[in-house]
Parts: sequence; C-alpha cells; structure tokens
Amino acid sequence: MRAPLSLAAALALFSPSVYAQTLPNIDYAEEADLHFNLAIDDYREGDYEAALEHLLHSNRLAPNRNVVFNIARCYEKLGQFDQAYRHYADYVALEPDPAMRVEAEAALTRISGQVALVRVESNPPGATVYVDRKDLGARGVTPLTLALPPGQRTLLLELEGHKPTAATAELTKGKKAQATGSLERVLGTVVLEGGPQGADVHLEREDGERIGSSPGELRLPPGRHVLVITMPGYRPQREVVTVTADEVTRAPVNMAVLSGALVVNAVEQGALIEVDGEVKGFTPAVIDLPAGDHVVRVVAPGFRPFEERVRIEADGRATVDVSLRSVAEVTAASRTLRTTEEAPASVSVITRDEIRAFGYQSVVEALSGQRGVYPTDDLSYSSIGVRGYARAGDYGNRVLVTMDGHTLNDDLLGGSYVGGGLVTDLHDLDRIELVRGPGSALYGSNAFLGVVNLVSAKESATQGPQVAVTADGQRGARARARVGLGDDDRGAWLSASGQVAQGGDVYFPEYAAVVSADGVIRGADGSRGGTLHAKAWTGDLTVQAFYNTFNKQYPTGAFDTIPGDPEGRNLDQRAFAEVRYEPRLGDIGRLYARAYLDQYRYDGFYPYAESDEYPAYTLHDQWRGTWLGVEPRAVFDLGTLFQLTLGAEARRHLSANLTGEELIAGENEATYLTETPIQTVLSAYGVGELKLGRVLMVSVGGRYDYFTLAEVGGTFNPRLAIIAQPTENDVIKLLAGTAFRAPSAYELFYNDGGITQDKAESLSPERVRTGELEYNHRFSEVITGTAAAYYNEIESLIDTRVVGLGEEGEVFEYTNTQGVVRSAGTEIELRRDWRQGVMLAGQTSLQRTRQGSLSAPQELTNSPTVLVGARAAAPFVIPGSTLATRARVESPRLTSAGERTDWALLWDLTLTGVVPSTGLSWGLGARNILDWQQTHPGGLDLPVDAVPQAGRTYFATLRLDL
Repeated sequence: MRAPLSLAAALALFSPSVYAQTLPNIDYAEEADLHFNLAIDDYREGDYEAALEHLLHSNRLAPNRNVVFNIARCYEKLGQFDQAYRHYADYVALEPDPAMRVEAEAALTRISGQVALVRVESNPPGATVYVDRKDLGARGVTPLTLALPPGQRTLLLELEGHKPTAATAELTKGKKAQATGSLERVLGTVVLEGGPQGADVHLEREDGERIGSSPGELRLPPGRHVLVITMPGYRPQREVVTVTADEVTRAPVNMAVLSGALVVNAVEQGALIEVDGEVKGFTPAVIDLPAGDHVVRVVAPGFRPFEERVRIEADGRATVDVSLRSVAEVTAASRTLRTTEEAPASVSVITRDEIRAFGYQSVVEALSGQRGVYPTDDLSYSSIGVRGYARAGDYGNRVLVTMDGHTLNDDLLGGSYVGGGLVTDLHDLDRIELVRGPGSALYGSNAFLGVVNLVSAKESATQGPQVAVTADGQRGARARARVGLGDDDRGAWLSASGQVAQGGDVYFPEYAAVVSADGVIRGADGSRGGTLHAKAWTGDLTVQAFYNTFNKQYPTGAFDTIPGDPEGRNLDQRAFAEVRYEPRLGDIGRLYARAYLDQYRYDGFYPYAESDEYPAYTLHDQWRGTWLGVEPRAVFDLGTLFQLTLGAEARRHLSANLTGEELIAGENEATYLTETPIQTVLSAYGVGELKLGRVLMVSVGGRYDYFTLAEVGGTFNPRLAIIAQPTENDVIKLLAGTAFRAPSAYELFYNDGGITQDKAESLSPERVRTGELEYNHRFSEVITGTAAAYYNEIESLIDTRVVGLGEEGEVFEYTNTQGVVRSAGTEIELRRDWRQGVMLAGQTSLQRTRQGSLSAPQELTNSPTVLVGARAAAPFVIPGSTLATRARVESPRLTSAGERTDWALLWDLTLTGVVPSTGLSWGLGARNILDWQQTHPGGLDLPVDAVPQAGRTYFATLRLDL
C-alpha cells in the first residue's frame, strides 16, 4: 500500500514537532503533538475524518501552517474541495518559503476545477469576511479568495471604524466570481474655531499627518484624538477631542504668538511708533511683537522719520535706540514744503514752541536776535534790518512779509510793518519762516533782502474755543477769542483780537526846555488796533480772510510836526481775502492756484503849530488802494531726479488814490496832492531742480516782472542754488541770485507841496546781486551748527536827500543814489533743538556795509557791525512751567547826522506754564531787564537824530482753552 506510506511520510514531514511555534505553555504543545500523532495513525488507516478531527484539534492548541496543509489534504481526500481549497490557500499565504509552497499551489490548481471560487475585495481592504451568516464565523480578511458551494452567496464585510456592508455573488463550480464591497467610514465632525487663519492641523504629533487647516471642519473616526495645530510664528497648540459618530464636536483654537519684547528708547518722548505700518504706541515703550523680522518706524512732527529693521527672537528682547533728527520745514524758500536742509536759501524757523515759551508779542520781537536780523523802531512803525541793511524811514520795504505765501506788504510804500501794524498777536501762527537773501526769483518786488512767511495753523480748528488776555508795561492790554470746528481734512476757525495802549513816556534830549521842561513827551505814544482772521478748508480748497487795523500816535514830531501832539498819528488798515485750490495732477505733480482781493487804507495826520502867518493846521495824507490778482502754479515731478515749477501771476489795481489835504479845525482848507498811480503787474517764473540722490541738488530759477508804470518797466531776476550733502550730518549750500525792488507809489508820487517833501523826479528799480556760502553740521541728535558767509552789491539804491529849506525846515525827496553799496559778512550759530522742553541757541553776526568798495570809509546808516544773540529755555521748578531767557548785543549804528548810537545789551526773561487739567496757561515776562537806554537812528523825516527805545517793561498773559 504505497499511498498510505507516502501520506505517512508527508504527515511526518509537516508534523508540529518539526514546525511548532514556541508557546508559553508546553502542555499545549504536547497535547497538540499527541493529536497530530493520532491523526497520522488515522490517516494511515484511511480514516480521514478521524485524522481531520485530530488535526483540527492540534491546530487549535498550537496553530501551525504545516498542520493547515495537512488539514487541506484530509479535506481533499474526503472530497470536500471547498474546505480543502480554503486551507491550501491559507497555507500558501502563511508559508514564506517559495519552495515549500510549490506542492500547495499545485493542489490549488488541481482542485480549482472542483470548486466554485469567489474573489472578495473591499474598499478599504482589510475587512473581515463572513459568508451568509456571522454566526458561522469569519472566513478571513479582504482581499480574499474563497471556495464555496455553488449558488448565490452573500458576503458580509465588517471593518472597525466603518459601517458593515454586504456583497452578493453567484458561484458556479469551476469558475471564479467577483464580490466587491465599499465600506463607509464611521466619522464625527470636529469644528475648529478661532485663529489664526490658515494654521495646519496634524494628527497625534507635530510632524504627523496633516489632516486639515484651522479654522475649519475635520471628519474623524469616533474616539479620542490629539490634534496638533501649527503655524509659523505661533506656538503649537495641542487639542484633545473625543469624537462621537455622526455628531459635531467643537474645539477652540487660540494659538499663542511666538513673541519677544521690543524696547524702543528715544530722547524725544511721545513720538509715534509704527511696526510694519501699524501704530503700536509712543516713545519710550516696551512692545510685545511676534517673533520674526519687523520694520520699526518712529515719527514725530518736526523730526525726520526714523526707520530700522529688527529681528525679534521667540521669548527674546531686542532694543532700538531711536535717533530723531529735528527737521524744520519751510515753504517760503521754494514755495513748496521743504526741510531747511533742502531749502535753496539760508533759512531759520521760529516754532510755535519758541513763540509760546519766550512770550513773543509781535513778529519783530520774534525775529530780533536771529542771525543777521535787527529791529528798527522810529515810534511810528517797527521794521527789521537784514545783514546790515535797514534804511531809516523805509519801514521794511526791502523785506517781503507774507502770510501762508500771501503778500502783506502794503501797496503805498511797500512797507512790511512787522509790529502792531501786521497782527495784534501771534496766537494764530504755527511758525515764522525767515529766508535771507534775494527772493525776487519767486516773489518779485520787495523780496530784496529776505522773506518772512507767517504760517497760520490749520489744526487750530481742533483745539476748541480759546480766550486770552494780556497786560504789558506800555500801559496796554490785549484780548482775543477764537472758535473752530472740524479737523485737518475739513474745518474752519475764526479769531478776533484787539489791543489798546496808552504808551510810554518818551525822553528826547532835543526837546528839553523846548517842548517840556524835562524833555519827556507824555501821553503821545498810544495805540489801538485789532485783527480778524478766518480760515476754512475742505479737501484741496482753502479760503482765508484777514483784516488788521492799527492806529498809532507818534511822539517824535516827524515831518516837523508838533512834538508830542496826540493828534499826530498813523492809521493803517490791511485786508485780504484769498481762495486757494491745490489738487494733485495725477502722479506727475500738483497745481497751486489762488485768486485774491486785497485792500490797504492809510490815513496820516500831521499837526503843525500856529505861527504869525498861519493858524494851527493838520496835514491829512490818505491812501486807498484795492487790487486783485490770480496766480496759477504747477509743480511737476519728472521722475525721481527732476522737479519743475512753472507759475504766472497777474495783479491789477482796481483803485489807487493818494491824496493830501490841509485841515484847519477839522475842515478841509486845501488839497495839495491828488495822484492815482493805478498799475498792472504781470509776472512769469520757473524753477528747475535736479536732485542726484541725497548727495547733490541743483536748483536754477528765474522770474520776469513787468510793471505798467513807465518808471519801472520789466525786470528779470535769476537764482542758482547748489546744495551738497557729502555726509548725513553735513550740508553745504552755494547760493547766488539777484533781486529788485520797484519804486513804490509813495516814493514816486508823494509830496506835500514842498513843505517837507518834493515829488521825485525819476526813480529806477533797486537791484541787488548776492553770493552766499553756508555750511551746516549736525554734531549730535540735538545739536547743530551753522556758518555762513555772504556778499551783496546794491545798485540804484532809493534814498532820501535834502533838496532845500522850506517854511517848516528841510525839504527832501526820493532819489536813486549813485554808485554801488557793497556788504559782506559772516554768521555763526550753534543750536540745541527743542527736546523735553529744553532749547539753546547762540549766534554771532559780523558784517561790513560800505558805499563804494568794502574798504571805503563811507558806511551806511542804521547798520550795526556786530550782532550777538543767545536764547535758552528749560523746565522750571513749578510743574508744567518753562523759564526762557534771551540776550542780545548790538554794536553802535551810524545816524543820519553822522553820530553813533551806543552799544546795546538787551536781556529778556519769560516764565510760562500751564495749569494741569484746566486748559489754563499763563505767562509772565520782563523785557530789557537791565533797563538799557538804547536808541535807534531816525530818518530824515525826524527832527531827532536818535530815537529812544523802551526801557524795562513787563507783561502778563492768561489763556484759557475751553
């Protein structure tokens, strides 16, 4: 019997003792071997059922792939091919050795025709397979090939985490059917709420599978899960969620930013801090910032913006030491807003802080002590001299004064009236700009030696109502009120102020025992005046209106009038209304267009004493001038290197009436003067600026002005400026240009019938040629120094000359002087900018002005050689207060009579402050504390050679911001 022997050998080969797995309980292995040996015996006897029973028992005790093979052989002997096929297939799946699988694979091929096969697959794979009923037990996991009885079969599929499903198949003997099932996952929904946007969500670990983003929804199997949420710049967040099938679970996301600290240090407190374009606070500050790179920008009004890139490490600290360089901005030098470093001129700016701290009461007071500037006051009008030039009696007509670029000089004499005849007080001003040197290339006539621009404050509208009162030592008082509404984009304000003063008692040695026993003129230096000022703006449109009136007595006996007669007075009224439209011209520039209507009214009263031949009478000079004008100006930015300014102006008198009459007892007895010098002025100008980065800027410009008065005609004036900045702390300016001053209507036409003045025969415009070199150096964040040298040549100077003697004394007329007036000078200034309420400034100006060559002995009158000034301000011991002091030294000035005034040392002291939380501010000041007896040269119209100036005076002011 060969077959049984062969089977016995096979059974021995695949016995459990040869291939048994290592089990923890040896008793199971022994029992398994026992059943296996019994199976061998039964198999030899041909009792396949008994052998099968023992093999199944052995495999349960000690699972073994070789026993599985033997079970398959038994099923095959019994003709149960379905079970045989299944066990052969299990053996092939379990046996790793290909050689050992050969016999089983051959058996599968051999019996495949005897069975009905079905290939069971699932999506996803790994599902447990049941046939028809679960209670019959699982048949394996997908993918799986089963041998089953022919007929229709239901394959039940189950997979953890999925919903069960079933697939049916029709089985036929000898063929293989296909059964496929898709299992739907059992999921719940997790809703992640919160920020930041776009964070990544990982499962279980930070480096685990990315399963979505936050905020958002996730679909997860039921159970407990760990979600790890990550995003660059944030700390990872671990969120444990328990998911319930087909339900919604919400999980908050609140990731902490990876951050560090930024420490911003700055000398200037209260500067705005921006980080990546967002406002973060004010200096000094400690700011929490996300880790990473940031751009820190610090800005403050009046300072150049500071910008620095900084890296913030997580949980680290970075420090930025801010260096804010003060940058004063001016418009007068180029008629566009520029820093003083870029302005094509020598400029100074008197800020609102300085005006308030020093308690300046007038423009002339604010300008006195600036480089190259000195005051002149003949007790009729105040004016300023610039760089050694201020002819007595010219009333500042060689300096142009503007308000927001609108000319305020009158149209009679061209006077600039920087005292009470200009404005009653300075509360409406944001700053005062002083531009030295010729300005005719932009402004035309009168911008001869310099330009003073008063910049009104647009933001006054946001400060609310304000009232203020001031009392001063000239037995005077001022009062003002202001209201405003809106903001910097759209708003309006209106201010009204008034003043009255009895004036001081003035001592004239010339009048001792003549006018009064002691030479003191009493009660004849009074004044009264007022200012109305309004401004409204919206978008690119601005409307401004201004009116000032000033009635001033003169005690000097000017024009040989009665000294000290209270009837001797000058009444000046100046008004204008202006509309500005300043839109952008796309990306290439901006249009500056304005139209204006101006008026100037003057009344001068000159009382003369009774004589043997004439009764007492008064000469009344009167001027009524009204004019209008338009000026369009366009600034084009042609790339980053070149800027072009083109403009034109037309000005036409509507009326111009100069009259003089003789009054006796208030009635007109005779008219000695009637002139109507109406004229038109047409102008065109242009400026080109080439800027080569920060290192070099070249500005070339010029203006042509045509006056319809035959004596003036047309004139062209160029200007050149070369500005070099070799380092961040050094600026060098080389400036050259010309300017002119057209003879005024007063100089051309005024006369009083030969009593004191004759009409000029013929006058030509004055011309000046100027060259200047200025060097500015910044020593530190707050300290700057300036050194300047200049040279001027003045031709056709208009001056007065005595032409004879009249009934009341000398008679003079205006004429052009022969020859050239030359001047040269140097200026040095050292300044500490305003920081924490502290400022320091000191300057020295030296000049020499001569008729003819500079070496000539003939000097000009009213031209001090030396000017020294110092200013300082600092917080005082009283909380919220500032103590400010100013000292000025002036060398003697030559008078019209060839005498010299004395050296002058003028010292002022001012204490100002605020009362916290009340809106109340106050100021106390003393002018000329040393009571220095200073005099200024008088003009030929005065019988006194030197005019005494005020001694020690005081003032007190209160202001309430509501």
